[in-house]
Amino acid sequence: MVRFLLACLMVLPVVSFAGEAESDKALGEVLVEGSRGELAKLRKQVRALEQQFLKRYNKLNTNKDFDVSCKQEKSTGTRVGRQSCRAAYQSKALQREAQEYLQYMQSDTGSAVLDPAAGLGVAASGDATQLAPVIGTQAQSAQDEIEARRDEYQQNVLDVASKDPELMELVRQLAALNERYAALQEARSSKK
Repeated sequence: MVRFLLACLMVLPVVSFAGEAESDKALGEVLVEGSRGELAKLRKQVRALEQQFLKRYNKLNTNKDFDVSCKQEKSTGTRVGRQSCRAAYQSKALQREAQEYLQYMQSDTGSAVLDPAAGLGVAASGDATQLAPVIGTQAQSAQDEIEARRDEYQQNVLDVASKDPELMELVRQLAALNERYAALQEARSSKK
């Protein structure tokens, strides 16, 4: 989500429209007073604005590979979830990679790796180096695919957002809230 928002916030210096001066005045100063409750409230507001932005962006976006979806994910060993957002092309690349890995592990070569008689992590032939290139290639290919389209994706976000005043206003509001949130966090940490 952070990368996605950074891409959105890149729009601010690139695009301007009538009324920019008024919106700058409206943002004004950031008053740094608050508590943990205020931080939680700001986080909730940021999340709500992000959801508004994504809903509007996905509606206006014509390249469905660049539609963004978010879900709560929990890391192994924790009950604390965290929101993860990805463009459709990123999810497809990761899904393809996972499917290829599972197919490999279910194949004769992959299952030999897990065969206790062959030794943990060693292929039936006894050559552990045989496994590494295959898994490494698969793991790298999804990241390469994602990176290869990152500029295209970011440009698409910029294009869609710059053509819609409502999206631009949401970006401005998000920037202001994120600035206020960062200032409150800094003020809290300097008090400790």
